[in-house]
Amino acid sequence: MSNFWELLKYSFVASSSAIADWIVFTISIYFNSHFLVAQCTSRLSGGATSFFLNRFWTFPPYHKNKLYIQTKRFFLLYCLSYVLSISVVYLLVEIVEIHVFISKLSADIICFFLNFFAMKLYVFRNTNKFK
Repeated sequence: MSNFWELLKYSFVASSSAIADWIVFTISIYFNSHFLVAQCTSRLSGGATSFFLNRFWTFPPYHKNKLYIQTKRFFLLYCLSYVLSISVVYLLVEIVEIHVFISKLSADIICFFLNFFAMKLYVFRNTNKFK
């Protein structure tokens, strides 16, 4: 599949994941959750959406038996992205004093690009070079 179509599919999945993420974040903030708790919770819902849609649609499995390996790789990437996202939100809200929603948007944009390349090149890469 061409890089353009993968990026297009990934963008759709990222948008779906972002919607889930932002709904949980907004509801959490509305009910007076601390912004870091809201960010942590919302990233989990977006992450689950992202894994399943990317695994089965954006980067379809070249080998059906690679689920365990891909899950481990996704979890590693997700942990890094999770820490990066929460750190960026914290830095922008507490240190730079930017509004919480602008801070979250900034963190999401950074993670969007990092995650696309990491998923394509590491998590869901085609390991069958002779296909």
